[in-house]
Amino acid sequence: MEFEKKFYKSHTPITQALKKRSEAAGLPYYSTNDLRHGLWKIIQKSCGKDIELLIACSILFSHDFLKTSIQTYGRMSYDDALDRVKNFKINPDE
Repeated sequence: MEFEKKFYKSHTPITQALKKRSEAAGLPYYSTNDLRHGLWKIIQKSCGKDIELLIACSILFSHDFLKTSIQTYGRMSYDDALDRVKNFKINPDE
């Protein structure tokens, strides 16, 4: 494998490996930060109202608190927020 102990000292070896593998596969390169942000978006949509699952995913992102994940990755555009609120329906049975 191309990773050694120096892998842990900085993100450069990870970045270099991702670029190399992306290029070899003919895929666009995405930084580790881009990948984490994209993955969190998928997690948020997939978890729905399951707060415990969101907390578990946040812990796996190495965050002590769900608040950290939401503040870091939970950005939403104004238009998306407006659409979300427009489509909100109160269901007293839930």
